[in-house]
Amino acid sequence: VCFDALVLCPGGKSEKELMSPENKHHVLNFINEAYQHCKAIYFGVGTDNLYANSNIAHKKHDDPAIIKAADDKSQNQFIKAIAQHRVWHLEVERNS
Repeated sequence: VCFDALVLCPGGKSEKELMSPENKHHVLNFINEAYQHCKAIYFGVGTDNLYANSNIAHKKHDDPAIIKAADDKSQNQFIKAIAQHRVWHLEVERNS
């Protein structure tokens, strides 16, 4: 909880290392903790596996602070989400 946001940098090579058997549990736990603490999270290009294996993939609500790289606008969306600090209005949804 000592950080403002989480960026999962683009790249299949990075994702492969993060999802290796020795790292997967720790990485997904870190992503899920950031999510539960209402942090902004950016999933770069090539991090679909990280997204799909996290609790975030199962969310049933629209969340303006969860950004998946799609185009140049996604970076600006992430900056706006960071500026909001946290998405407190989604605390219940993010923790259910």
